[in-house]
Amino acid sequence: MGGFICTLIGVICKACVDALAGGETGGNAGFTNSLFTGLAVVLTVIGVLLTVIPAKPAKNKLIVLGIHAAIWIVGYFLLQFIIPIILVAVLLCVVLTFLGFHPLSAIFRLISGSAPAQEENFVPVQQPTEPPAEQKVEVWRRTENGGRQDLRVNSSGDMYYDPDDGDWHKIKK
Repeated sequence: MGGFICTLIGVICKACVDALAGGETGGNAGFTNSLFTGLAVVLTVIGVLLTVIPAKPAKNKLIVLGIHAAIWIVGYFLLQFIIPIILVAVLLCVVLTFLGFHPLSAIFRLISGSAPAQEENFVPVQQPTEPPAEQKVEVWRRTENGGRQDLRVNSSGDMYYDPDDGDWHKIKK
């Protein structure tokens, strides 16, 4: 199986460089075309050697060679049609993204089944929340004449000051 994958990668390399070079044969295009053609041939030879040598009967060796030939013929011509479509799709996505549309996010949202695009721009306004009001602790005692005397409470609200003995005492709740 690995041999067929090597051949397929070789076909992809050759088809991509041919589609991108567009028939140019001079300068950098000629060098790149030659380089990727050589890479495709090397990968195909590796693929053939990986699959033909282990095949035992001669009939199986011919079938394996036929599969490699089919990968080249079908793969190359299919990729000649598919690569321009992919290039146009990528270019369209880039242009639409610059115009403010986000086609990839819409496609991924459609695939994942999440909310429609209209709700994407809606951000609920959060009302400022006030921290919970701390309860003000009050400590008082009755005076001899029946009145009320408020006592000082510390900032944490767990102790009060008794002016009679001049000491802080814990508040019992």
